[in-house]
Amino acid sequence: MRRIPHLLGTVFLGVALLAPVIMTGCEGRVTVYDRWHGDRHHWDDREEVVYRGYLTENHREYREYKRLNRDQQKEYWNWRHNH
Repeated sequence: MRRIPHLLGTVFLGVALLAPVIMTGCEGRVTVYDRWHGDRHHWDDREEVVYRGYLTENHREYREYKRLNRDQQKEYWNWRHNH
């Protein structure tokens, strides 16, 4: 029974030491789920360029995608799947 707390401490220490390495590999890469088309998209620099093109084409001012309401997000993904 004395080994369990020691083992848990070791596991937590390992996770704490590896977390920065793991997070560095994920930096700048966000996955967005498109609930209306049932697929996932990586929101990276490339998607940002497409998103800005959508805003320009539709005469809209820039707002971060995550700040859009669901209807606005749906409009974007419908446009995105048609282009």
